Amino acid sequence: MKIKNVFNILVIIGFCIVIFLVPVLTKLEPHSETSIFENRKLAEPPVFSFETIFKNKEENAPSWNKALRKYMSSWDTYFSDHIVQRDKFLKLKNLIDINILKRPVVNDVVIQKDFLVPFNSYAADTSNIEGNAIKIAGRLSTLNELVKSYGGKFIYIGVPEQYSMFRDLYPKYLNNNDELLSLIESCFFSELEARGIDYINMRTEFYKTGDYKYYYSKTDHHYNLMGAFLTYQILIHKINADSNINIPMLTDGDIEFIQLNNPFYGSRNRKLYNRYDSNDKLYYYTEKNPIEFRRENNGTWVPPFVFNLPDANDETTPVTYNIYMSGDIAETIIQTKRDNLPNALLFGDSFTNPFETFLFHSFNETRSLDLRHYTKNTILNYIEEFKPEYVFCMRDDTAYLSLSGNGDIK
Repeated sequence: MKIKNVFNILVIIGFCIVIFLVPVLTKLEPHSETSIFENRKLAEPPVFSFETIFKNKEENAPSWNKALRKYMSSWDTYFSDHIVQRDKFLKLKNLIDINILKRPVVNDVVIQKDFLVPFNSYAADTSNIEGNAIKIAGRLSTLNELVKSYGGKFIYIGVPEQYSMFRDLYPKYLNNNDELLSLIESCFFSELEARGIDYINMRTEFYKTGDYKYYYSKTDHHYNLMGAFLTYQILIHKINADSNINIPMLTDGDIEFIQLNNPFYGSRNRKLYNRYDSNDKLYYYTEKNPIEFRRENNGTWVPPFVFNLPDANDETTPVTYNIYMSGDIAETIIQTKRDNLPNALLFGDSFTNPFETFLFHSFNETRSLDLRHYTKNTILNYIEEFKPEYVFCMRDDTAYLSLSGNGDIK
């Protein structure tokens, strides 16, 4: 009986020590502001405000206790994001799930032998597809008419998301969203055609190559640098063929693709804390005859580079898709001082980043906007101010019908 009591006391003491030490060690351990694995900003320590809470209490406002509860729950979120050794525990959990338990789906990521794709809900909502296709096509039509009014040309560039291109490779028992994606594509491009809006559907172009997997990442939702290069070449071919002009275009002989040996933290593998074993790598390129250019980010001149690479002798630092153009930037301007060439404006999400590394070679001045971050002006007013001869919108097929961000055209 005494031994049992001693054991219970030791358990209680041990439990209390853990309960006490975990928050203390969590608070003392150096914290990161962001998580590279989760691609998000981590919670900050909540700030207690006597004024907010007790002023409401004195005014007999029922929200005072709600504010107090929100403050206390914020500590739960903070400790959850920063608990001591959190990343190591999560890495271990994912390692066990993938390699020992052999779970087919981990953290909403479908584990395949050579690639990763997202888990899709079996209930796909198709109720607003036609209506949203009409709305976004109407907005693009307004933009198209504006560009045409001063003699410019607008082209929409549709690029499939990785899982959209890989939809036929899903296990049969999982939903690959083929019906939903096909309906979105059909409705959207039909509406563009009805309004006379020129476009490129890269899904059909990638299929034409006979090896669409060559152009996509295995562990990230984007296309790879070779996919961006093919998209660029098809665009310039189209411009030259439709307009009977000769805008210069990079060819296969002008550049050399080089593989980065650094670990690649693809967006899907990051959700698994990079525990999925893959030979997926990022690429950059070198040029035989590079052109001089000036680059401006958000109104500030920056060094003229398009690849944000690790040190040449460093093959251990992890890299992400942000090596292209240094990631998503509100406004980027590249000037090549070739006044004989037209000016261009590109707007869209992160699929534009590797594409931009090629696009500026074909124009005098190339502007790029990401309307998720650019708030100084509307896209229509921006076009009206600078009147670029060519305007391109690039979006992936999961965002064709999005009316926010780069779909917020006004």
